[in-house]
Amino acid sequence: MYESGEDYLEAILMIKNECEIVRSIDVAHKLNVSKPSVSRAMGILKDEGFIYFDESQHILFTEKGLQKVLEEYPSIEVIIDLHRDGVADDTRLVTEVDGKPTAQFMFFNG
Repeated sequence: MYESGEDYLEAILMIKNECEIVRSIDVAHKLNVSKPSVSRAMGILKDEGFIYFDESQHILFTEKGLQKVLEEYPSIEVIIDLHRDGVADDTRLVTEVDGKPTAQFMFFNG
């Protein structure tokens, strides 16, 4: 992988840590580059199998992309991949608690 590709993957990771979704414009702002530059880089990363886009055009890591992130950041020991798209559209997964949007979930390790 080329160095700038790694920079883009790192930016995606950092944005993902800051908020739930990653959009191309967020990457452009994070790296202080133009939207066309991000579009080209995202196309390459997608073609190489590191990322994909969901139906809302949010950027997500593929398994290959996550493996690359783990190589670059060995201090990351656990990745949790929560899927909220496996429920009906009218199911509310977030509620408000003390004025803050909150989701309830349970970890099961077994």
